[in-house]
Amino acid sequence: PLPSRQCYGGTELAIGPDGSPWLMGKEISSDGDTNTVDIFDQAYLMWLWLDPGLIPLEMAPILDWCASAGWQDDSLWSGIPSWEDSRTKYCIHDLGVYPVAAGRAPGNHEQMPIEESAGMLIMAASYARVVGAEAARPFLARWKALWAQWAHYLLTQVPTPATQLTTDDWAPVYRTPTGGVNLGIKAIIGLAAAGQIAGILGNHAKAAKWTAAAQDN
Repeated sequence: PLPSRQCYGGTELAIGPDGSPWLMGKEISSDGDTNTVDIFDQAYLMWLWLDPGLIPLEMAPILDWCASAGWQDDSLWSGIPSWEDSRTKYCIHDLGVYPVAAGRAPGNHEQMPIEESAGMLIMAASYARVVGAEAARPFLARWKALWAQWAHYLLTQVPTPATQLTTDDWAPVYRTPTGGVNLGIKAIIGLAAAGQIAGILGNHAKAAKWTAAAQDN
């Protein structure tokens, strides 16, 4: 069917810096951005059904950049709304314009903090649910600092998100809502996903904190 052609046809395998396989993607119906998180967190449902092993491969380039100095350096976050400390750094929107995935600095290009941060957490938790905790644990453990960072950011956005872009940035009514219901729900689901990830990694204090935050909001 057409959706599967789009999910697979818009991606290609590449080799990451450490020699591991990466799945790179291109927005094929808009502006050609590479590895756009809020595109992947919709396409991943196809892979969750057919090829769950692809999910870590498509997340890896995004995780690698978000863990790098090009995204984490505090000096790059000066003047970014809602940034308070290292815990409130959120996930990037995309890695550049195809075919160059050079990464982006905070504040450069589109920013969708809740969409992307929650989306990554949801994808990671869904992957673990399908393949099992044991199989997923090495992948989850490698990026545990980012899961915690994004969960902390989401805690600052529930129950009423700040004004920010949504994935429906083509529709004026959804472009920059304040207190957007959809964003609030996604942040809550993202916190629940973070709780599941923390539980798999044996961090029961964080699992309880993030799960309770999701339930309370």
